[in-house]
Amino acid sequence: AFQYQLEQQAATSGPRRFKLYICKTNGAPQLTSDILTNFMDVNPITQVYDIMSNRNINYFKDYTVLKTQSIYMKADAVSGQTQLTTGKCVMKMSHHIQFVDNTTTVSDGQLFWYLVADAGNAGGSNTTTLTNVAITPANTGASFQSYVRYWYVDN
Repeated sequence: AFQYQLEQQAATSGPRRFKLYICKTNGAPQLTSDILTNFMDVNPITQVYDIMSNRNINYFKDYTVLKTQSIYMKADAVSGQTQLTTGKCVMKMSHHIQFVDNTTTVSDGQLFWYLVADAGNAGGSNTTTLTNVAITPANTGASFQSYVRYWYVDN
């Protein structure tokens, strides 16, 4: 099971909605920066990457979505109190990952997760200079932590 925890940051007000995608690349592994810009399109209404963004149709063939999960974080009940949301994303998976001979370098089957939110900036101390996020002040988002355990067969 893919276990996760979202922690509300200090300047977050109100509830937050998230959508988690668990995916794999088809073919050679990709840089994180390429995945960030190619996997999703910006929301045409807000011009930012958010929960209402759609997949980038130009790169459908490059990624396979294995599972999606919607996550809701409640607003903090007491002002200044941190809200935590934990959960599991349970899925059976028989996934084949190929490695370059005698190395730890993946040649096919790179796994990744992609998380989008309705609003917020996770930057801890500064207003972000990114133009593709909805809310730019610092500490207005959520911190995300995850844990997963894999079993493998070497054949």
